[in-house]
Amino acid sequence: MLITGLAVFVLWTPEPAEIPVVAPPALIPPASPLVPQVPPDASPLVTDPVESRMMAIGKWLNGHHDQTGAFPSAVSTGETPINERLSWLAQYRAETEASEAVHPNHSHGWRDPANEPFVRRRATSLLNPRVTAVASDDGYPASHFVGVAGVGAGAAELPKTHPRAGVFGIDRRTTRDDILDGTTNTLMVIGVEAQTPAWASGRDSIRGLTAEPYFGGPDHFGTGQSEGMQVVMADGSVRFLSKETDPKVMRRMAAMADGLPLDPNVLGEPADQVTLPAPPHVAQVASPPANPANDLPIPVEVTPESVGYDVERGLSVAVSKFELKTPIPLRTLLRQVVEMSALPIDTSLVKDDPRLDQLILLDLKETTLRGILLAALEQVQLEFTGDSQGIHIRPSSTP
Repeated sequence: MLITGLAVFVLWTPEPAEIPVVAPPALIPPASPLVPQVPPDASPLVTDPVESRMMAIGKWLNGHHDQTGAFPSAVSTGETPINERLSWLAQYRAETEASEAVHPNHSHGWRDPANEPFVRRRATSLLNPRVTAVASDDGYPASHFVGVAGVGAGAAELPKTHPRAGVFGIDRRTTRDDILDGTTNTLMVIGVEAQTPAWASGRDSIRGLTAEPYFGGPDHFGTGQSEGMQVVMADGSVRFLSKETDPKVMRRMAAMADGLPLDPNVLGEPADQVTLPAPPHVAQVASPPANPANDLPIPVEVTPESVGYDVERGLSVAVSKFELKTPIPLRTLLRQVVEMSALPIDTSLVKDDPRLDQLILLDLKETTLRGILLAALEQVQLEFTGDSQGIHIRPSSTP
């Protein structure tokens, strides 16, 4: 196993297989243009990984509707509080990666230790190569795609009959019949470029349109392209929207039953709400913390009855080769160890220590996660201890 640079992960989801192009028949006259042929039952050849991943999500969502009679709710069912339930993205991963040995436990919250082996896995199928952040603000593997909740900060809690409601909601399941504006005109999944959510979190797996501009604005929508972004429509198709798209049209596409045409010259807003409520986090956007995606410690809830974490076992994972061709900050390396070991790392004892940002360069063979951690910390004169609560970073006891 080769682990290199920032792409250091033990688990990997393979890219979708490309469909071979069939050569044109030999009887085509030489003067005719040779047009590559695609088998009639095959899907079009897709070379953009973002488009192919979004197409896979759209296909799964529509397949889920065909099998169950509705699109999934944003959160799973269960006895745990709604804010702690697993997401629809967790269900997508569990069903599309059925060969994986680790499965979600829906009777526990997504941050419960019982789900740690599942939720700590990086979701390549939910990542956009154009977006650099691969972890949520609280340190869990992120998704760069979210379900569209509708228009306004509270859209996720609206009943599905509300004019501002979108396809996804916290406690609602939408059918195609509910999408009165038409599945080809309604947004279902949209990309995010910042404040990326943990893919396992039901509450964070959807997002409403809350404030203009919608391209690279306070809601952080986008797919890493300067001229626009790709979106998944409710019919499962992937469409590219220009950044010049009128904000009114965006709101109408996000609301699945507002009854308004996608014509900016026609007056009206979903529920006649021209002034949209700002999301709770907008005030923080103007002055974010220095490293919002890299702040450690990474909090993980431990239930009173839990036996805690097995640090020895988590750090004993074998790694045949670990190479950093380009130096990275220690805190970035620690985050990679978190993802690979499924163990939380506490840096409260060195919270403001500049050594967390010191660059690390490693080239190790036939090692373990413990060996990687020890080698990295030794370079900056830090060390760690482990207990049932996880890994604790502290200053070295030896000069």
